[in-house]
Amino acid sequence: MSEKRKLDQETVDKILQAHKNWIYPYLEDGPGYPADLSNTDLRGVTLSDRQKSYLKGINLEGADLRGMDMRGAKMMRANLKDARLDNANFENAVMQRANVYGADLGRANFNDADLRHADLQTAYLDNASFENANLSSADLTGVFSDEATFEGADLKGAILVRASFKNANLSRAYLRTASLSKASFENADLSFANLRETSNYKSTFENANLTGANLRNARLEDANLSHAEFKDVDLSSTTIIDSIYDHTKNLDLSESNEPEVYSNVKLSDDDLSDLNDVKKGLELW
Repeated sequence: MSEKRKLDQETVDKILQAHKNWIYPYLEDGPGYPADLSNTDLRGVTLSDRQKSYLKGINLEGADLRGMDMRGAKMMRANLKDARLDNANFENAVMQRANVYGADLGRANFNDADLRHADLQTAYLDNASFENANLSSADLTGVFSDEATFEGADLKGAILVRASFKNANLSRAYLRTASLSKASFENADLSFANLRETSNYKSTFENANLTGANLRNARLEDANLSHAEFKDVDLSSTTIIDSIYDHTKNLDLSESNEPEVYSNVKLSDDDLSDLNDVKKGLELW
């Protein structure tokens, strides 16, 4: 890996001024060109609120922003691919369609940030906080989000395929129509989350807390729900095929309108004895 260049405050200020002139050429405030701060170590540099307001389209690929204060930054379509953002503060940042592919966001703060349509594929999000953030239609394929917080976050239509959310907090998260296939929510808190119309092929919810969650019209195929808590979960019209229910707690399938979709579910003898009012057609795998 090549060594990152180091720029002083004055040089960074000049580069950002030119970037502003590029975004707003009608201001006629000097020559303008897009800022290229790729592979730059920006630690120790301070950005003013005014500077953070015109970072649209900036190139920060591979840059080091560890621990930086980026609160409220306007970074639509910014390139942060493979950047170091760990322990940085992006609270209330606007990062629509930003490229954050493969970046390190460990322990970073993205509370209330706008990441709609952002590309976070394979990013490292362990212990990061996205409380009440907007990640609708974002691509989180293959992310590592263990012990991260997404409480109240909007993930409608997001792609979470092969993502890891072990021990993560997704309480009250809005995941309607999201793709969760092959994702792991082991030991995760999904209480009162909206999982309506989600796709869950080979997803793992082992030991997860789904108390009060809404799974109406969702599809779970080859899913692992072992030891998961299903108290007051809405499973109306939910399709469950070839899934594992090993000591699943408080599972109630009686509200389903389509009992035939529960055929071929994998159940232990103990679990089967605990299911009351299970509809006709449920077969012991």
